[in-house]
Amino acid sequence: MTDPGFGGDEVRTEQEIARWAEGVAAKAEKYREVSRQVADVTVDEASRDGLVRLSVNAAGALQHLDISERSRELSGAALAASIMTTMRRAQSRIAGRVAEIVAAAGVEEPGTADALV
Repeated sequence: MTDPGFGGDEVRTEQEIARWAEGVAAKAEKYREVSRQVADVTVDEASRDGLVRLSVNAAGALQHLDISERSRELSGAALAASIMTTMRRAQSRIAGRVAEIVAAAGVEEPGTADALV
């Protein structure tokens, strides 16, 4: 007796299952590679006046901060505003970098880049 869900041809069904499993494995490896690349994303940004340079990771967390000696001329509030503005600009570029990685990997499922950011 054959299972009607498999079309009745056991050999063909086994081949189809094997092809499907290979496809799933290939897709899983592609997603693992995309995930590794996204984890390595860093975005560098500098303030317009060059007083602040920083890097953020794929999650938007600050990884590096360099403040120029010239910043001593600024008030604390002005320096803080410059840091925050620069960090937000860097963070706003993360989604684009992730989208580039997803596109380069050939991932076609909609929303993948958004899910990774």
